[in-house]
Amino acid sequence: MPCIIPLTDLSQADRMRIRAGAKKAVLDKAVELNIGKPGDIVVRDAVMGDVTTTQITDFADVINDTTTVAAGQEFWGIDSTEITAYDLSQVIKGYDGGNVKNKNVIGVFGFFDNTATPDLTAIRLKRGSDTLDFWETEQCYANTNEFGGMIDGVIIWEEQDPFAIDMNFKTAADKLVGLYALVAERYGEHISAA
Repeated sequence: MPCIIPLTDLSQADRMRIRAGAKKAVLDKAVELNIGKPGDIVVRDAVMGDVTTTQITDFADVINDTTTVAAGQEFWGIDSTEITAYDLSQVIKGYDGGNVKNKNVIGVFGFFDNTATPDLTAIRLKRGSDTLDFWETEQCYANTNEFGGMIDGVIIWEEQDPFAIDMNFKTAADKLVGLYALVAERYGEHISAA
């Protein structure tokens, strides 16, 4: 798999190229899975939500593993109780019982960190017990202008795949770490066709 590249090492053109490549790969996978024809499918940014799915007022694609930062959460946030310091902790899972929703495809191509005092050291991307990729992230914090990174590629989960993200932090405190992630689904699920 591709290595994580610090955001500060990527030009704006690089970032747009990586995002466009990820969007195409997610769309192609959705078409391959017969979710719809290209014109019937929308590719949008993934939404993180509250593990208590009944409290989400809009929708979510992925959720906190066991505890939310705030009730009704619809933003990237990880509660301190999800984290075991200096150990990989599963912090994000698929919305549908830990799986990707039916008739959805999710692609992840990086992460960003808006935590006031960031201390993320690694991210493991899993499909069930299989590790799809492992990002050692400390080099993504060497420049203090912007924290995060992208891969020159995309990790894809298909509909009903078990989706899990583990992160390793130095402290067990609330974190504002998110994924550069895209979802492909049919128009009409959440986004109306133009």
